[in-house]
Amino acid sequence: MRRETLISLFASWALYVNPVAAQLSNGSPDSKAIKEFAFDYMKGLSQQNLSDREIANQLASSMIYLEKMQMNCHDYYYINDSLARYKYQLYKGTWDMMFGPGKTSTLIMNEASNRRNAELNNAPSKKAWCGDVKQRGERIFGWGPIFEQ
Repeated sequence: MRRETLISLFASWALYVNPVAAQLSNGSPDSKAIKEFAFDYMKGLSQQNLSDREIANQLASSMIYLEKMQMNCHDYYYINDSLARYKYQLYKGTWDMMFGPGKTSTLIMNEASNRRNAELNNAPSKKAWCGDVKQRGERIFGWGPIFEQ
């Protein structure tokens, strides 16, 4: 009984010290985390002089990559599903805040989805596609922690 109590206390302490871990255990980011992520994300891309449409395309592609990666890449890489889902929800929250529903945003999302589906369908194999997404995600989006070793 004592060992379980210590483990429980340590887990509680870890969640207190690391609020991201607390949100991960909850399964979804809170609105403050989404706002902070959206601000940082949009600031970073606007400093690259990207247009709103280019930013929307990259954001949509990020969400689609995260979805497809979780569905298709488990056979080739160990994927931290809770972190991938958490990141997806940050991107989705940013999309909702910045672009929301509408004809243009729906068109952008559909175009990005069609491009990413074509990439997957035209890849020599799922393994090759997953490897490309892993490299791109680590290099461009900082998704290294999603692919646990």
